[in-house]
Amino acid sequence: MEESYLPNLPVELLHRIFHFCDVQTILCKISNVCKKLHSIVNQYDQHQLTLDIHKYRTNERSIPDHVLYNRVVSLMTRWHRGSEYQKEIFISALLQCTRLRHLTLHYIDDTSIQSLFQKTDKIKLVSLTIKYCSDTSNTTFRVVSLFAEKSKLQKLSWKDLFYKAEVMSWPDQCKLKFLSIDRCFYSQYSFLLRQLPCLETFQVKDIDIDENSMYLPSLNFSFNSQLTHLSITCCSLSTEHLRSLISKTPKLCELDLIYSAEMFKSLINIHEWEKFVRMELSFLKKFQFFISYEFAENDTVRLDTVIAPFRDSFWLNEKCWFTVCEQGLGKSNSDTISLFTIPVTEPAYHSISRYRSHVQYGISSKDNTYYINDQSKDEITLETVHKTFPVLDLTYDLRLKSSHLQFLAHALQNNQTTVELNLAANEIKALDTQYIVEALLNNTTLVTLSISANNIGDQGMYWICKALDTNITLEELELACNYIYAEGAKYLADALRKNIVIESASYYFRMILSFFSQTLTKFELSCNKIGAAGVHYIAEALRHNTTLTILNLHNNDIGNEGAKHIADVLNTNQALIALSMTANNIGDDGMSYICKALHKNITLKELDLNENKITDDGAKSLSETLQNNNTLEKIYLKKNNIGDDGATNLAIALKTNTTVTILNLATNKIDITGAQCLYDELQKNTTLEGLYLSGNRIGIAGAKYLADALRENTTLKTLYLSYNTIGVAGVDYFIEALRYNPIQSLTKLILYPMSDREYISNSNELEARSNVISVLRNSAVFSRSDFEGDVCGYCEVLKIAERIRKNLTSYEKFDEKNIGSAGAQHIGDALRYNTIFLKLEVKSNQMTNKTIQYLNNILLNNSTLQTINLISNNITSTGARHLSDLLRNHITLTTFCLINNRIGDDGLTYLSPTLKDIKTLEILILSRIDMGPIGTESLANALENNTTLSILRLNNNEIGVEGIQSIMIILQRNKTLVEIDLSNNEIGNEGTRIVADFLSTNITLLKLNLGINEIGLSGVKYLGDALEKNTTLTSLYLRRNDIDQNGIEYFSQSLKRNQTLKQIDVSCNPIGRIGIEYLRDLLKSNTTLIELKIGFNYKNYQGNLVNYTNS
Repeated sequence: MEESYLPNLPVELLHRIFHFCDVQTILCKISNVCKKLHSIVNQYDQHQLTLDIHKYRTNERSIPDHVLYNRVVSLMTRWHRGSEYQKEIFISALLQCTRLRHLTLHYIDDTSIQSLFQKTDKIKLVSLTIKYCSDTSNTTFRVVSLFAEKSKLQKLSWKDLFYKAEVMSWPDQCKLKFLSIDRCFYSQYSFLLRQLPCLETFQVKDIDIDENSMYLPSLNFSFNSQLTHLSITCCSLSTEHLRSLISKTPKLCELDLIYSAEMFKSLINIHEWEKFVRMELSFLKKFQFFISYEFAENDTVRLDTVIAPFRDSFWLNEKCWFTVCEQGLGKSNSDTISLFTIPVTEPAYHSISRYRSHVQYGISSKDNTYYINDQSKDEITLETVHKTFPVLDLTYDLRLKSSHLQFLAHALQNNQTTVELNLAANEIKALDTQYIVEALLNNTTLVTLSISANNIGDQGMYWICKALDTNITLEELELACNYIYAEGAKYLADALRKNIVIESASYYFRMILSFFSQTLTKFELSCNKIGAAGVHYIAEALRHNTTLTILNLHNNDIGNEGAKHIADVLNTNQALIALSMTANNIGDDGMSYICKALHKNITLKELDLNENKITDDGAKSLSETLQNNNTLEKIYLKKNNIGDDGATNLAIALKTNTTVTILNLATNKIDITGAQCLYDELQKNTTLEGLYLSGNRIGIAGAKYLADALRENTTLKTLYLSYNTIGVAGVDYFIEALRYNPIQSLTKLILYPMSDREYISNSNELEARSNVISVLRNSAVFSRSDFEGDVCGYCEVLKIAERIRKNLTSYEKFDEKNIGSAGAQHIGDALRYNTIFLKLEVKSNQMTNKTIQYLNNILLNNSTLQTINLISNNITSTGARHLSDLLRNHITLTTFCLINNRIGDDGLTYLSPTLKDIKTLEILILSRIDMGPIGTESLANALENNTTLSILRLNNNEIGVEGIQSIMIILQRNKTLVEIDLSNNEIGNEGTRIVADFLSTNITLLKLNLGINEIGLSGVKYLGDALEKNTTLTSLYLRRNDIDQNGIEYFSQSLKRNQTLKQIDVSCNPIGRIGIEYLRDLLKSNTTLIELKIGFNYKNYQGNLVNYTNS
């Protein structure tokens, strides 16, 4: 195991690994692992960099110094949005990369190209890529071509170059082997090859026909071209022109031809072109092509006819050039056929990809197999071209034609991967379903098929049912919203009689109708209009079924008569466990039929009758059933009209019922009377877990009944009461009830309107933040002075306050909850009862002086608090006065933090006497509090006799020299401080002298931060002298000061005599290259330094990033 440890790998292997890593990973991560890897990284000389000029600053050098210019071999640059000065600095840096071999220039202008290559003398590139530049001038071409000659450039990719021989001449000694350009004239192609006698690969977007040009009859020139690979990625050449080009390249063995969309006008053109390839290009070793052919809308084109010539032995056996023919499915590219060779590789791949639609139907020349293919980003091969994802989604916007469905049927016959096919919302008609049936009859893998939201009608249903007779794999079939009526239901019933092992059938809007036959398990027919007659057929088919478990007939207009048919099934069926007849115009009579059947039925567990016309009479029938039924668990009666009398009847039944767990009575005109009856039921019921009463008329009085019920109930988990006008008073009833019940089971309480997404949420946490959002938003109960925090923050505080009250937590964070005064009151009240609370953290809450005062009053008797953290709360000097009173009662406090508050010198004057009395304080953080010299003096007096403080942070204030003097005089006697942060305090060189005097004698301090303090040469000398005497300091931070190379020289000499410092940060100082060399010299002799940060430097040194780690 030890041998596989990264540093133990051979150097050569590690360097190979580095080839696949970016510079940041190599230099900032791998290099910092240990000293050995740091050394191995320093030996690596094959760095590949990417630099973006628009992120580049003129005071930073573009290439990190620790990469070293002579270790960069590949560089990709982006030049857009750079100033002229930035470009000059950029170019100067690039010219120092003397080992650079591969250079890419993105978005570069003519002027920058000329400036760069006119100055490039030492760099010998192997490859150069220029992309997305402006129109190339003749001068720019000449400069680049001369550079190519001088540097012996082998590969040039100039993506936007339009070569014009009359003004662009390649040097005689140019040794280019690879050239990629945008285009050139047909009449000058041979001339270009003659100028580049070593050229082996030529890539061009297109060769423009310029038959009127009299310049250079180049095709008559005789020369020995070395070209072996020609690639034209948007070819518009005729066969004659192509023949002429190829005749002048006798060594050509590879050809890529990606034709433009308008080149081929008919299948005859394609077949004639195939003959040309077969007869005249047989000498090629490798050939890639792509042809796109658009046919007339009413034409019938068979893909096997198009690809037929490419099945010749010449293609398949002699050359092994395999071809596929594809047609896009859907409204886009549906009248376009694509013909191309596979596998497809660069550069043809990206050109071809832009022509292929999202989903295509195709056939292969090799195996004559039709396929449906989802666009893949991988290289297109014989294997991937046939690859279809397990789920093939052809839904909605594709607008498939009849011909597309016919293609689909063909492809699915041999498909072995697709298990789910979605054809929803494609305007499929009845006649089109015969193609789907054809697929079902022959396919052996498809298990899920959706044809929802089409227009197949009863006739389409007939075809589908015929397929069900023989298909042996389909498990789920969705046919929702298809205009299927009673006749279609009859066809289904006939099919069901033959499928005797049905487990589930569901006709639900956007759900599924599930049949478990020997193969079929799910089937959807929702939102059709089968009516009572259709249900009669279904009922007859299911009367003796023993496996159907779910029946859902949503929105089918079955009425009371249809309900009677279903009730007849329930009389004898003992398998059904869930029945849904939502939105079916069922009234009290229909409800009566169902309830009578449930007297005999002992298996049904779920009954859904939402959105019907059931009144209190229907509810009474259900109540009588529930008193004798011991199987029903879930009852849904949302949006009926049962009223108070209906709710009363159901409540009476639930007093003795021991099985119902879910009851939905939302939107049923229930008011206080119904709520009172439900109160009685909830007090005694021990099984109900979910009660939904949204959209009724319960009001404040009804809310009190229900809240009182929660005081005693220990089983209810979910209660919905939105849209019931319960008001603030109603909310308060529930809040008090939740506090009263110590073993409350409720996990979801909804008292306000919710979005659909929230409505279906499965959250198991108490949604206390939801409790008062709607009722408090415009409430007059809390005046502006009482309630500054936002409502969501207040609600969150309610939940946290309960945890504090019940001793369930010793630490809480109130980050950005905007708790305001009202929230502070709840926290304070809770803390009265808490005996274990140790840490209070309130961050970014805009606490007012009144909030602080209230917390102070509450915490007077609290004796456990050890940490107070009040970051960014807009506390002023007045608030600091109240804080002083609070701290006076917490003399055991160990940590006090007031970062980013506006207490100022006056506030510190209030706090300091209290801080003096706290004998346990270990951490004091007073950053960014507008503290000046006066406040610092007050603080110094408070800490004069402190013997416990270990960390003191006073950064980002305005202490100045006077303040530093006050604090250091006091700290001279301190024997416990290990960390001090004085950064960004305007202490300058004189203040640094005072700190240095302190360091000379201090024997406890471990960390000192003096960053951003305008420390220059004299200041760093003071520190250097002090560090020669100090034997305890381990970390020193001097970031963003004015330390130059002279200061670093003196500092480095002092550090050679220091044996304790382990971490130094001098980043963002104008130390320059010479300064870095002084530090490198230091590292040679220093044996204790672990980390040295030099970072980005300013002024005369244009920046670098050096993080040295010695482990």
